[in-house]
Amino acid sequence: MTNARKTGFFDGGMKPSPMVENRNVGLQLNVLHPFGIGNLTDDGEQFSTPATSGTAESTYATVTLGTAEIGFSAGIHELEFGLTSAIRSESTAPSTVSWLWQARNVNSTVIDEASFQDLMSADSTATEGTAYVENTYSGRATLNANLCKLPFEIQLKVMSSAVSDGVAKAKNSSYIKVLSDNLYNRTRD
Repeated sequence: MTNARKTGFFDGGMKPSPMVENRNVGLQLNVLHPFGIGNLTDDGEQFSTPATSGTAESTYATVTLGTAEIGFSAGIHELEFGLTSAIRSESTAPSTVSWLWQARNVNSTVIDEASFQDLMSADSTATEGTAYVENTYSGRATLNANLCKLPFEIQLKVMSSAVSDGVAKAKNSSYIKVLSDNLYNRTRD
């Protein structure tokens, strides 16, 4: 009887066929909810911490800044937003409160406001009293050099016609749907 032995993968007899030939073999869809995380509520509504507009009537103040990330860096193929904010006046005097959603690639070497891309045209509402008014903006965003990869930052900005009078917060139902490169990047042996 001969000592015949089967050769297998681990003893060098067979090489595995590659699962994929090159990179970017697929796409991954993720839905992210970056705002309103905290204690559970009886009505299911959670918001980011409210913030007040800047001291100058012509200056936007950042209300909330969130990061959209999925655990690895990836190129974005399609980006869809559904963003809900709640806006109000700080006082009972009539005023106009404006808001704006923006996003940009996370870049540790360049931290400047100019790199943020407007996701919408600035909108405003006339307010009287301190009741919040909710607004939702949704749709697919245009990708460019400032918004084309994960992770990226998203911010809500607010400005009021009266100094430090606008208040805004982002709602937990806000979502970001990202179609990105697959996380696997294998090459042939």
